[in-house]
Amino acid sequence: MEKKPMKIEDIRELCKEAHENAVRHGFWNEEHDIRHYLMLVITELAEAVQAYRKGKFADRNKYEKLVMESGCTEDTAFLLRVKDTFEDEMADACIRLMDLTGRFDVELPMPQCLTTRMRAF
Repeated sequence: MEKKPMKIEDIRELCKEAHENAVRHGFWNEEHDIRHYLMLVITELAEAVQAYRKGKFADRNKYEKLVMESGCTEDTAFLLRVKDTFEDEMADACIRLMDLTGRFDVELPMPQCLTTRMRAF
């Protein structure tokens, strides 16, 4: 299956949704300095490093097998096969960045700029 790049509008919508979800869950009941929120991103990245170091990786096949064959709920399968893995922690870091982007209404660069920067990186 060919992967298509996301449109910038879709990314902006995800950021908005991430922030709305964080607000619903009380993460913005008390506002802090931006450094606090950036440190939360760094914490998720540190957790990803630890998971990687320990060899804790998500196994999509085992996850799907639990759900399809054993009748396990998706929530339980997540806890057993994904929670606290490298992929889970990386997703948490992305969600925190999207939350910040949504909260501060950061103007995201055009997709061409992102592609150029990724090639340079």
